Amino acid sequence: MNSPFFSIIVPVYNSEKYLSSAIDSIVAQSFENWELLLIDDGSTDSSGDICDGYSAADARIKTMHIANGGMCHARNVALSKASGKYVTFCDNDDHYLPGLLESVFNFVDEAGFDIDCICYGRYLRQYSDEGELLYESEAAPSVKSVFCGNEIFDNYDRAAYASDGVWCRCYRRQLLSEKCISFDESLRHGAEDLLFNVQVYACAQSVGLIPHSYYEWLRREGHSASMSVSPDTIEGID
Repeated sequence: MNSPFFSIIVPVYNSEKYLSSAIDSIVAQSFENWELLLIDDGSTDSSGDICDGYSAADARIKTMHIANGGMCHARNVALSKASGKYVTFCDNDDHYLPGLLESVFNFVDEAGFDIDCICYGRYLRQYSDEGELLYESEAAPSVKSVFCGNEIFDNYDRAAYASDGVWCRCYRRQLLSEKCISFDESLRHGAEDLLFNVQVYACAQSVGLIPHSYYEWLRREGHSASMSVSPDTIEGID
């Protein structure tokens, strides 16, 4: 059996209200050659059962149940099990927007070589417990391009403008494996994504930019810890 093109990693913790919507947004992607790794990080609600239900219905979806160790640990567990050419991420209460995977696949195919890291944009939407939209923004790379060698650091701001979130990027899995790039499990407040990307950029020989937003980053009162700080603070962290 051929390896999937994408390994999509979703750490899952007590997200029974939003999890199905997140998974459905991945299953609905037009590009179908992927595996989805759901890492149930010791959930105490029905999230684990929801994961098992999706795994039973779709062979591309794999569930692992582990003791609670935090998002970084869950992501690292998934990285050790991933088999795709590229690794990407989704939080358990966010959404992939239509065309994400197909766009990245076509971008790599058009380049004619395996780009180490591909960056795209995101929408940020924050909601109150009552479902009222409190804040929204969009940020995406400004150009469609591939930078190589020294060009990567010369154009770093073009990629970082969208977000430092790992869910705004796809990473060549072999690069992560060969360079032993993983998440710092001592970090739990946003800087883990930035540090992961610093490691990637220190090793990458090529970085691609897609000037389109394909990820919906959803923040909700009562469910997202980041709702306790301002949108500007959130954007400064991720």
